[in-house]
Amino acid sequence: MLWFKFLVAGLLLSIAYEDFKNRMVRLVFYLLLVASLIILRFDNISLIGLLIDFGMNLAYLSLLLFMSLTVLYLRYKKITNPLLYIGVGDILLLLIFCIWFDTINFVVFNTVSLIVALIAHSLLKQFEFYNKHKTIPLAGIQSLCFLSLLIIRNIDAQPF
Repeated sequence: MLWFKFLVAGLLLSIAYEDFKNRMVRLVFYLLLVASLIILRFDNISLIGLLIDFGMNLAYLSLLLFMSLTVLYLRYKKITNPLLYIGVGDILLLLIFCIWFDTINFVVFNTVSLIVALIAHSLLKQFEFYNKHKTIPLAGIQSLCFLSLLIIRNIDAQPF
């Protein structure tokens, strides 16, 4: 299992690097991350528990997407494509995180990582290397938040 933990750490760093550098991430990183997290998650939870957590987290993400679409509709007075405002990679990473967390922890992680992303973007936009793209590297920032969480939990002698 230790090998999978290092693989997850490497994948999260790769996602962060590519998202900061190019604002896009290779699909293979997401696929390997899904496989690794499922293997690690089965070490702590049954298939039924995993499916229940995933379903609840997916319902929460659907609610967020619906609320976002409603806000966009009220703002622009027309139906707007949400992919103009959030990247497919960002959505994929959130779906991957649905596998790892139970519902309460997912809501807390998502909220905290979005606040961290807002603060990081506000601080980093002052630097020229960051400003060559107009978008926020949300998947990169959230992957670093997730990696930080995994490291802290591992140092605290808890299993990933």
